[in-house]
Amino acid sequence: LSAGELVAYLGNDNVYLRETAQRLLSEQQCSGVVSQLESVVLDEQAGHKMRMHALWSLLGGKAISPEFAGKLLSHANPSIRAWGVRSVGNLWNQSETLARQVVGLASDSSPDVQLQVAIAVGKLAHVDQLGAWVQVLAHCGDDPLLPHIVWQNLHPRLPAESAELLALVENVDL
Repeated sequence: LSAGELVAYLGNDNVYLRETAQRLLSEQQCSGVVSQLESVVLDEQAGHKMRMHALWSLLGGKAISPEFAGKLLSHANPSIRAWGVRSVGNLWNQSETLARQVVGLASDSSPDVQLQVAIAVGKLAHVDQLGAWVQVLAHCGDDPLLPHIVWQNLHPRLPAESAELLALVENVDL
């Protein structure tokens, strides 16, 4: 099948066909269909499964541009925002602009987005990582997972940065 035909299979009811199309597109680095996949991801009328498989194809093919990553980070759908954060952490971790957008999502209302921020922050250059993790903690409410994820990132840094962490935590009501 052509890459364009594979894109159509991303919305198929058969999970094997969807996942195979996604894998093949990723392996081909989404050659020739990047803009088509981006359109699917942003199409509010497309089914959620198709949109997510299109996004995963782009991510797997490392075909997400910084501009498109920025659109993902500001998208209304929390699943798409969360995967946008993940794409920045994996592909664009040296981008100062995108890193600031990711840190801005530390207080997002979606626990999925906060989780991806907690994971991605450790990979990002140009940001106050400790401050971002504290912001995730300050806004995660009663989520049972997020404090553990933040702790796993903070723990190795405590011997060298405990004073900075304590100064940050003093200013936040945890």
